[in-house]
Amino acid sequence: METESNRILCLDKLYTMWNSIFKEHSQKYPNCEGFLVFDEDKEEIRGLACRERAKCLHCDYTSTMYTLYEEVEGPIRGRRAAKINVGLHTALSQISIGYISLRRLLLACNIPAPSESGLIYTANKILPTIKEENEHDMLQRCEQIKEINKNKGAANPNSIDVQVDSCYNNPFYSGIGNTPFQPATQVFTAVAEDVTNKHMIIGFNVENKLCSKGNHLKVTRQSDGSNFCCAGECGATIPMEANIGNEKAWSKSIFKSLKEQADIEVKGITTDPDSAAFKAAEELYREDVTSTEPEHFIDTRHFSQNHRKNVRRNAELMKCIPAPTKAQKTKLQSRLALDLVERCNKELAIAFQRYPDDVSAVKSKMTYVMDAICFCYTGYHKLCIDHSFMCKGKEKCWLDRSIYLPKDFQIERTTANVRTLRECCMYRLSGPAIEKTRKNRNTQKVEALNRVIRRSLPNNITFTRNAAYRAHSAVHSTNNGNADSLLILLKRLGCTISPNTKVHKALKKMQNHQNMMKERKKILIKYKIRRTQRRKFLYELYERHQEEQCYQKNIMMPSTSAKGESESRLDHSYFKKKFKK
Repeated sequence: METESNRILCLDKLYTMWNSIFKEHSQKYPNCEGFLVFDEDKEEIRGLACRERAKCLHCDYTSTMYTLYEEVEGPIRGRRAAKINVGLHTALSQISIGYISLRRLLLACNIPAPSESGLIYTANKILPTIKEENEHDMLQRCEQIKEINKNKGAANPNSIDVQVDSCYNNPFYSGIGNTPFQPATQVFTAVAEDVTNKHMIIGFNVENKLCSKGNHLKVTRQSDGSNFCCAGECGATIPMEANIGNEKAWSKSIFKSLKEQADIEVKGITTDPDSAAFKAAEELYREDVTSTEPEHFIDTRHFSQNHRKNVRRNAELMKCIPAPTKAQKTKLQSRLALDLVERCNKELAIAFQRYPDDVSAVKSKMTYVMDAICFCYTGYHKLCIDHSFMCKGKEKCWLDRSIYLPKDFQIERTTANVRTLRECCMYRLSGPAIEKTRKNRNTQKVEALNRVIRRSLPNNITFTRNAAYRAHSAVHSTNNGNADSLLILLKRLGCTISPNTKVHKALKKMQNHQNMMKERKKILIKYKIRRTQRRKFLYELYERHQEEQCYQKNIMMPSTSAKGESESRLDHSYFKKKFKK
């Protein structure tokens, strides 16, 4: 029976309904002592909201219909939407739950769930407003940045440094040879300012090849040359044959929009080594759209990752590793790559602290530091005492404090080995590398936004029409915080949450906790020390208990060797020679 299921009702509306019904029933039927219940046959369910009327089980009394939900505020024609439905879609745009999963969740709670088509219809009405609010919010942040630059006394307050990155809904190289086009069909490009320590998102662009109707795939096009469906109904913004990896075009669109709408020009641009965003700014400067000549910097995090891969794949370095077997050499080389990258980064960071305004002095110092690092791994520390910032010989030896390498690690001191180590150091400590990373900037903010976008647009759900709207909701959440973003968006949609209520207090508590965790990870040394100690403990544990290889590909497949069975490792020729001796 429906009386055993659950409903979500507004308490204030419910109080009003029953008090009115009791009075009306007692006035019309003063002698009736019947039981008043909801009339199940006349119930109207609208999403999570509902309208009810009451009836008496003993007499003929029936009440009028009562709306047991709050309606959105503002000048709206026609029937007003329920606040609970608007709030539901606002929250759904910032979490990784689709409509099918939501219905399953509600039905498991014994609550009548809205239909999937009804949810999609409501989302199509609500989400465009979220995009408008986020674009307005980013413009306000642009004005804040210009005001900050004015207060700092900047020569050109409208010229700022930024970081740029793009992410895709599918891995970019996952379908090579298997799909006619690139497997990615949606791209999200973000620009964050590097003026404040908040690194606010001030520019965002979404390009989409998908449309639920598929009309953009038709060969016949419209008279104006466009290949899309009706405006507002088609999610596609670029044709299927377009190169979705053209980050230069997407970045150029954002830079041009910043110039036209906020009068902001980009000066220093930090990207990963694969991005072409700098070329977009350079092209706008050559076209006289902007008057500020851009300068390019490479993200230090990506630079370090490439450095680590370069060291790990160095075939000459493999010959230098002091280990008896190739497997052990490979593992030790990977750990040496981690250690060498960390050593180079720390040496460079302290050098910039020692010579904050003199890049030439840092470059000169690093030429000596590279020699010290090379000989340090061979056990010779005299150069470390004279030139290194991180190693001072036996008193403060780098290898004794290393997280990744064993304390007895030592490479044979030969001219070839030292030359190989120096080539590995040159990747990070050479003059051009220092010049490209001299401001020690990264793209962590836009990388963090990429993860938030994955929260709003999970890989297991494809949003064709509303992908851009949900992505803008993720940007708004990143700039304002999870809870504050909900409060702002709900107010914009006419669903203001009353202050001093349990819901409002819970949202504020959630926001305060998020802010506290951010600051804690930034400023607490204990957090970094604990993380370092744990990593060191795990490597020491690995040294004592190296795992055996239990998983082998196709282990249960029948052998295809000529002998009919696979040869044992002990049957190899070098093992036979060993046992004969």
